[in-house]
Amino acid sequence: MSRALKYTKPLVFLHGFPLDKRMWRQQIEKLSPHVRALAINLGRFGTKTPPGETKTSIKAMADEVACFLDEGNITDPVALCGLSMGGYVALRFAHDYPSRLDKLILANTRSLPDNEAARAKRNDLRKRLAEGERQQVLKELMKPMLVSGSPAAKEMQHIADEQSTEIIRSALEALRDREDATPWLSEIKVPTLVISGAKDTVIPSSEGAEMAKKIPSGQFAELPDAAHLSNVDRPEAFNKLILDFLTTRGG
Repeated sequence: MSRALKYTKPLVFLHGFPLDKRMWRQQIEKLSPHVRALAINLGRFGTKTPPGETKTSIKAMADEVACFLDEGNITDPVALCGLSMGGYVALRFAHDYPSRLDKLILANTRSLPDNEAARAKRNDLRKRLAEGERQQVLKELMKPMLVSGSPAAKEMQHIADEQSTEIIRSALEALRDREDATPWLSEIKVPTLVISGAKDTVIPSSEGAEMAKKIPSGQFAELPDAAHLSNVDRPEAFNKLILDFLTTRGG
């Protein structure tokens, strides 16, 4: 990545669940010389003791992104990259704030809402957290995130372990109750890159490929040897996909 800066608009990263903006460390470090790369915490993730009400929603998180841009005096349209939960938020942002978007990157995410089995699973996890099974739940949540034997497993587990139980429970509710974003896909007017991991068992790459087909300017890329956190499993390949997409005309 020795090329000079070509994409001059900000690139904003939206993290997955149950992590925070630190999951984008390898993107911020490697892409910052080429792009103005920023990452934010959603839904009070990354805070030790959240003040007041912890209830959130995917829409509220999308509004947080808009507030972040306002507070940073970022008025130009931005590139938005969301992974998993961050992808749900990015889709909502694209729907609610289309004029503030220049390019869109959706990684390891889906437009469909939870089905009944997934909703029941989230309810069970919330119940177990309330009953004190925090450690077991977090290990269960993190197990499918990375390929087996990943050197980043301890780092990602540490990030998850630092999150507030109430914030995790609130996010589970937000994920459970999110709207179906599929009808919005045809309305996305900006170039969009959908990235999936070939070994993602949380959201199979076939779903990413189908989602890309429904977006007018959608492109699809699959990363081999990558699970749900494809940016962590294959950081160099992930970064190259993003930089090529941002610096290619119409890409």
